[in-house]
Amino acid sequence: MLTGWSRDTLLGRRIYEFWDKNSTLEYWEKFASHAFENTSQSIVANVVLKRPDGSSVPCAACFSIKRNVFDLPSLVVSCQCTAG
Repeated sequence: MLTGWSRDTLLGRRIYEFWDKNSTLEYWEKFASHAFENTSQSIVANVVLKRPDGSSVPCAACFSIKRNVFDLPSLVVSCQCTAG
């Protein structure tokens, strides 16, 4: 309801596909930095969700990376957006 996208459109898609270009770039920059650090902290980023009509919703997204037994990044978890 927040973004105007239907549930069917959102299912199976990555959330960053619905962000503006700057938000997507910031996400991948923070992901790259976090993925190669030996840390378990979460990362928070300000993002802008795009609605189907082209308008935007300012939000915040949070993610953390799970590591395998060799301490290599293997899974992004807890990616969520909150409007505010």
